[in-house]
Amino acid sequence: MGIRIQTSESIRNVAYGLAIPQLILSSIALSGCTSSSAGIPNIFVAKYAGSSLRFSYMGICNDVPGNGTVCASTIGASAVALSVALSTSESLMQETKDLQKSAGILLPVISWITFALGMTLLVLLRRFGRINLIMIIRVIFWISSACSFTAAWAVTYTVAALSTATAGNPQTSIIEGSAIVGLQWATFACGLLVAFLVHVVTTDPKTAAKPVKKPVKQQGTTDAPPKAAQSSTTEPKQPAPKDASASKPAAPKEAAASK
Repeated sequence: MGIRIQTSESIRNVAYGLAIPQLILSSIALSGCTSSSAGIPNIFVAKYAGSSLRFSYMGICNDVPGNGTVCASTIGASAVALSVALSTSESLMQETKDLQKSAGILLPVISWITFALGMTLLVLLRRFGRINLIMIIRVIFWISSACSFTAAWAVTYTVAALSTATAGNPQTSIIEGSAIVGLQWATFACGLLVAFLVHVVTTDPKTAAKPVKKPVKQQGTTDAPPKAAQSSTTEPKQPAPKDASASKPAAPKEAAASK
């Protein structure tokens, strides 16, 4: 039992360690093209071959003469406002927003949320020993892995299909972003490994929750049976039976010796 608990602890620590890069990688992939910070504009789903306009899940970037690289979030923003901010035409911006929807932002967001929720429940399971959370935790991690795989597949093959479909027009032809493809597949690999490790850890309910320390018995000692409680009242002692020979009358003396 002690070896099993130690092995479970090691696997759990590996899962915790892999959760950190998984959350970081997925967060970087979701934040692509949302700001002009170093490296963020280069994380894009696709870009137009004839211009510097590129888009990711939640943002669009463009190189504006005199202003450098300008990025804007597309959440709640209209095509008119984005065209003014990024110095491009409204029709091209509307087309970019339509292409952005085909990338499917919903799946990466669901994968990130379910993974973070699963890690939180795993910590609570370890902290409070709620055995009834085991099946819920497994399902949440496998859902996160499925969404992460679908998001990686979509950003790889959907954009590749769009690139093939628009290859005839040099102004609107699509180039796939290699950075975000690598981030999505790395996120899926880390998430899948964490889901597998969590499944292994939670297979045995005794090692899934916090182990309870039991006192160790020393070798060579045996548990003595409990002593019977002595009665507060003692039974009166009965007198010992008298000798049977003493109770009989003395035997008559033998007749006097014959004269």
